[in-house]
Amino acid sequence: MKRNLQNISKLLLIAGCVSLAAYTTADAAPLSYDLDQTAVRTEYTNPNKIRLQGDVHFDNAAGQKINLSLRKTDVQQVLRMFADKAGLNIVFHESAVGTVTLDLVDVSLEDAFKMVMKMTDLTYVIKGKTMLVVSTSKAETLNLTKDNISILPVKYADAAYLAHFLNTNVFSLNQPGLSFGPIVITNAEKNELLIFGTDNDYQMAKKIVDKFDKKPVMTTYRVNHTTPFEMAKMICETLFQLPYEGTKSTSSRGGGTYVANINSSIKIAGSADSSSDGALGGGSVACTFKSGVSTANLSSYQGKPTLTIYVQPDLGTLTMVGGSEQQIQMVNDFIVENDRKQPQAYLEIAIIALTEEGSRTFNNEWAFNGKHINLSFQDGTTKTGPYMWHGPHGSSGARTLSQTLTYLIENKKGRMLANPKIVITNGKQSTIDLTQDYVESTTVQILNSFSNGESTSGSVQKTYNIADDNGIKVEILPFISPDGYVSLTMKPDYASIFQTIEDSYMGEPYIAATLLQRHNLDLKNVRIKDEETLLLGGMIQQTETTGTGKIPLLGDIPILGFFFRNQNRNLKREELLIMMTPRIIKDTEDVADI
Repeated sequence: MKRNLQNISKLLLIAGCVSLAAYTTADAAPLSYDLDQTAVRTEYTNPNKIRLQGDVHFDNAAGQKINLSLRKTDVQQVLRMFADKAGLNIVFHESAVGTVTLDLVDVSLEDAFKMVMKMTDLTYVIKGKTMLVVSTSKAETLNLTKDNISILPVKYADAAYLAHFLNTNVFSLNQPGLSFGPIVITNAEKNELLIFGTDNDYQMAKKIVDKFDKKPVMTTYRVNHTTPFEMAKMICETLFQLPYEGTKSTSSRGGGTYVANINSSIKIAGSADSSSDGALGGGSVACTFKSGVSTANLSSYQGKPTLTIYVQPDLGTLTMVGGSEQQIQMVNDFIVENDRKQPQAYLEIAIIALTEEGSRTFNNEWAFNGKHINLSFQDGTTKTGPYMWHGPHGSSGARTLSQTLTYLIENKKGRMLANPKIVITNGKQSTIDLTQDYVESTTVQILNSFSNGESTSGSVQKTYNIADDNGIKVEILPFISPDGYVSLTMKPDYASIFQTIEDSYMGEPYIAATLLQRHNLDLKNVRIKDEETLLLGGMIQQTETTGTGKIPLLGDIPILGFFFRNQNRNLKREELLIMMTPRIIKDTEDVADI
């Protein structure tokens, strides 16, 4: 039975050879195979597909199709048959063993060869007209492919990232006809790839490099109505969801990780906070986006950032480096939709602070001069004291009683007016600052000098603490509606010096504290029609004080007690008025639309 089975196997092999030699169709439709597919006829070709297999060309059998059916046939016999048909010599390593079972109909000889190599875990190297066949596990130790070094220049990409990508994703997958293991290094000085392998390895690396080594696409957008930085910030946060939270943000996305580098404080060249004062045409990176996914034994190509938003404030532009055609169009549509002219208004503000202060004083002053005592009543105070007085020629002086009546009325009026006129932009906060600096308090220190451990002299050092909130400060956030109204959120703060407390040290006076009197408001969404005036009044503060001083008993006598009493009355009244008149600015385009 064993002999019969051997005879049947030989007959099947002969039949396959005969079928292989007899069947050719030059006008057959082209076939496409994936690595794990059997022969399937198809007319579709993917221009972006790169087959990760070594190219083997059977020139003598080009275009030939075969029909072949084998059962558990020794793989060396099958490969010897293919090599004979292709006109190649073949050498088998002792590790090239195994059997194969196949049923192929209308399959090219090259595809049949590759499928057999793949299914039997074999690889090959072609040197001249000889094919060397070895198992993939043994191929790496034999270094059959590392007898050539090929130089592949890289133009735009980083050669180091490409080398890592090729070693990880291509030359580690155990594909027939390709080297197994890392065979690509770089020449960093010239940004080149050095490939230690066969022509198949070089051709495969070149296909990959041609796909990735592309000149970066740079698209510049002009911003007309908003600032380039504000627009870049919206694009980074809204379209690409890159948070402005520091300089680096790492998160997970789709099973992998992405890193977004953020510049949340772009500096305009030539500004006070720029490191290159006076520079022209300067710019800053608003955000960069770099992604990568690793799964099993594959990893993403992580060369230059996938996408970078670059801002040039001096030119009024922002540039996107990288991105797909769809992303470029998406950014363009976003700018067109959001780069809209913001309405503006001319706002006239009048802040009036009215102060009125008055006093009425009635004073009685009594004085009695006697021989041995004097008595006086003044400002509600009674004073007595010894008195020695001698008249002419030693005679005693006359006793006198005198009265002085004083009636004084004082009136003071003051008016403080601030009338700023500013242009406000929809949704942008404006600040009117009309404040002054003043000495809020003083810190006094004694500086002593020492000699031989003893204090010899001392000096007073004063440190003045300066504040800057004396006066008027107004913060305004407007919303200008299309229907001709202006809504204002305002915080007018008005402060004035109420009292200065002084002190002295070692005979030197200083300001110990300064007290302010404040009138502050916080107004939310005050709605004013275009060219109409809103008046805010009624903010009145009034203080009244009265005082009475009198001589005991005498000051309580009806009618006559008036001459023995002092009366003081002080009245202080303050009022704050705010008037606002907005006028919506209409340019030529607005008038034309109307």
